[in-house]
Amino acid sequence: MRSLQALGGCSFPRLPVNLQPDTHPPALTITASLPNNPPQAVEQEVTAPLENAFSSIAGLKSIYSVSGYGSSIIELTFDRHADMAVKKFEVSSVIRQIYPRLNPLVSFPEVEQRTRRSGQKNALLVYRINARLAPYRIHQVAEEILATNLRQINGVNEVTLSGAERLRLTIATNPMQLRQFNLTPESFRNQLTREFGTLFPGAVHTAAGEKFTVQFSHTLNSVDELQNAPLSVGNGNIIPLKKLADVYLEEDPPRQLFRINGRNAVSLSIYADNNVNRLALAAKVKDVITELTPRLPQGFEIQLDVDDTEFLSREIRKNATRSSLSLALLIIFILISYRNRTYLLILFSGILVSLGITFLLASLFQISIHLYTIAGLTVSFGLIMDNAIVVMDHLYRRPDRKIALAVLGATLTTLTALLSVLFLPEDERANLTEFSIIVCLALAASVATALFYTPAIFAHFRLAKASGQMLTYTQLRKRVWALNLYGKLITLLRRYRKTVWALLILAFGLPFFFLPASLPDQEWYNQTIGSSWYQEKVRPYTDKITGGALRLFILKVYERSGYREPERTRLYVYAQLPEGHTLNDMDRIMQATENFLTGIEGVENFVTHIYSGQHASISITFTPTAERSAIPYQLKAKLIARSLDWGGVQWNIFGVGQGFSNATGDNLPSFRVEMTGYNYRELERQAGILANKLLKHKRIQQVNIDERLSWDEKASEQWQLNLSHTQLQASGLKENEVLNALQWLGERPTPDLHIALNNRFIPVYIINQNNPQPDIFTLLNSPAALGTGRLILPGKLSVLQKEKTASAIHKKDRQYIRVVGFEYYGSSKFGNEFLDEKLAEMKNEMPVGYTAKKLSWIWTWDKVKRQYGLLLILFAGVFLICAVLFESLRQPLLILGIIPFSFIGLFLTFAWFELYFDQGGYAAFFLVGGLAVNAAIFVINDFNSLPRKNHNRAVLKAVAGKLRPVMLTVLSTCMGLVPFLLGGQHEVFWYALAAGTIGGLIFSVLLVVLVLPVWMFKPARV
Repeated sequence: MRSLQALGGCSFPRLPVNLQPDTHPPALTITASLPNNPPQAVEQEVTAPLENAFSSIAGLKSIYSVSGYGSSIIELTFDRHADMAVKKFEVSSVIRQIYPRLNPLVSFPEVEQRTRRSGQKNALLVYRINARLAPYRIHQVAEEILATNLRQINGVNEVTLSGAERLRLTIATNPMQLRQFNLTPESFRNQLTREFGTLFPGAVHTAAGEKFTVQFSHTLNSVDELQNAPLSVGNGNIIPLKKLADVYLEEDPPRQLFRINGRNAVSLSIYADNNVNRLALAAKVKDVITELTPRLPQGFEIQLDVDDTEFLSREIRKNATRSSLSLALLIIFILISYRNRTYLLILFSGILVSLGITFLLASLFQISIHLYTIAGLTVSFGLIMDNAIVVMDHLYRRPDRKIALAVLGATLTTLTALLSVLFLPEDERANLTEFSIIVCLALAASVATALFYTPAIFAHFRLAKASGQMLTYTQLRKRVWALNLYGKLITLLRRYRKTVWALLILAFGLPFFFLPASLPDQEWYNQTIGSSWYQEKVRPYTDKITGGALRLFILKVYERSGYREPERTRLYVYAQLPEGHTLNDMDRIMQATENFLTGIEGVENFVTHIYSGQHASISITFTPTAERSAIPYQLKAKLIARSLDWGGVQWNIFGVGQGFSNATGDNLPSFRVEMTGYNYRELERQAGILANKLLKHKRIQQVNIDERLSWDEKASEQWQLNLSHTQLQASGLKENEVLNALQWLGERPTPDLHIALNNRFIPVYIINQNNPQPDIFTLLNSPAALGTGRLILPGKLSVLQKEKTASAIHKKDRQYIRVVGFEYYGSSKFGNEFLDEKLAEMKNEMPVGYTAKKLSWIWTWDKVKRQYGLLLILFAGVFLICAVLFESLRQPLLILGIIPFSFIGLFLTFAWFELYFDQGGYAAFFLVGGLAVNAAIFVINDFNSLPRKNHNRAVLKAVAGKLRPVMLTVLSTCMGLVPFLLGGQHEVFWYALAAGTIGGLIFSVLLVVLVLPVWMFKPARV
């Protein structure tokens, strides 16, 4: 045992440490962009080719893709045991192979280890870099010295530099001037590419099988050398480039903006992988930066602006303090209860042995250390002590091991309750899984300790009660008097057992308060329960009388419950502008918000991300003192008031309290149908068939066969230039000729070529000197040069129209997903019945491989059935364990009755004290359900070992004999949870867990002492 303890203690420091459990599935997300293209083009040019290439990767479970306006997102989900580092390398290799075959305008796909639905990433560390140099030079130095080395650290997911753009070489020319020298923009670019671009004409293979790639590049030493470079312009003439165009270096126009506290500076952001020890990684990164700082040129300053591990460190220190305080309270409790230092030594050493074994098991099961596992370990202190107390009390009174089966059975019932969370859906069990597992491991370790280590050390100290030791006459008389008084109370309650049952049921509550005020087309109901007399005069009283604790819990607690993240208090501000706005438009709005935030008391940092002219965000963090005050709520109210002054901007402000949004008209329809198939056009046709069937009903006025799948998606608007085929034929032109000419009039989305300048590859953009950023009027009315040198006016060959693009295209496992949405004007019941009827028809008519199913909202009857099914699993598990333990079918039913009625204490605790119910409250339900039955198991186990001459007297002796250890075990568990009540209700998970468990366990003691004997008593014979 001691060796296992030592081994576990050594393995503890190696466990990964994080703020929250890693609930992300083993997934990679690949993002790419095809600017200014509708979803159909993105799907054909980007998503489909990438999906085809990824499908051959081993271990791939599913592929989900979303092709939106100008962007493609592909999520690859792998097997749980897949090595994600290897998979990321394989995906990157596939991308490198296929990228040259993609559309040249497609950005290089980025691979991240996250899901597509992951929230905004928070940087682990953010440094600000200052120097008396141009921003691009600071960016260049930081990339070479800092970013390159930091990316090599194991556990670093991404390193980004913001606040400065890379250099680009701009060649500004005039198509009319080129025409004078018999050049077209296309031939001009081709000549520059041949002369100065980097070419890869092929490869050379040696006899040994080696392969060498051939590269041709012309290295330039300065921009002047490029300006004076000779070009051939027809008729054999040679002229320098500077006579055809202006050549200059400039910073690339920003495509995104990043600022901290409103200051423009070069920022270095380090992001961590999901499953690493963030504290250790942050410390390692800081050490590396300290080592690299002397290598920076003179005048460079680097300052830490954001450290996301500060909150994690503070929370871990706080919870370590709580755990220490919990352990100290338990030690004091043992001293007061036993007044024997030897007992304290045995119990305390048993805790250490159990914890050592728990740490060893946690390392074997690869359980990480975070707030939830710390909570489980702290809760385990009391549970570990409970088993030891029960075993020691039994050994003191009777030096045998008949208690072993009872301890094992009680522990198994607790394990059954805790492991029930594994049957929850993945999104619901996310944070409770490792909490339950660590408690189960601690319980398993405590059983081994209690049954092997405790008896051995107990016998070593010879603490068993001597066989000849007798109670004094006074002590015996007091005990007999108390037992007789207790027997009279139980006999009285047994006489009125029906009243006891009725009071218990009413205390728990009957769900009559769920009855609706009326039911459509049910006159008998509306004239009785739904009548105004019953609803106004009778129901207010009947609901209170029959509702019990369940009604109080539902009305006062559950309706305002929710999931909360144990993270630093943050206020998020999201701004959105319609399509067509520029980055400068959004920047002006965000600067005004930043100016308002500057100087606000209690604000520690605010980080601004401007992603495009349509999307931007500000993340606001507060000082530790301000986090606990009303400042975040007051600031949110002020920001909401200011947002109303900006017309045309869609705001979303959330993070504390109820979120705010001024978005209107974006509600999803009440009825939605998800259709899937492998052919996009055929799926669209099937959706049209379903729409025609639905429109035959008079209560359905409109059906959208291309509905959004989620709230955050919306169709975009774009300007579409439709070329007239009649005009093209009359002018003798081809579509690709006109397209190439138009591209030279507009802004270049990608570089025309790359050249080597001072041993660096620099992107080169060839722009129109007269219209570097043309508007729509200029685009349509400026002459464009064709490859033949002929000039055209695009406005005379085309029509410009503003059209709404299709919604994003979703695919799962290569199957297209399309949603059909509509509103049914009438009873939803009849709407569902009509929809079910039409879906049944579609099932018989659709081709093989196509499906249509109804989508429902969050609350569904299936979810309710799943929750009740979970309770049935718990009851079945407890029943089987107790049936085997007691070799009886009746006694397990008595134990099962304790579980639901013990929830009364939990309901009342949350309702009376108006506590917030979060995931800690859910964990409390499982804990109470598992722990409440332990006392009953010990009582019935003792009862079965007593002589049965007087049945009722044996029941009283069993309860009285176990009263002290039962009280001690419940009080020890509660004392271990008391420190978690000190932080107040704003403490996520901890407060609800402690309060709910304490309330439920205290009430369970009353059930064991007063109700269980009533159920076990036999009626007195007349």
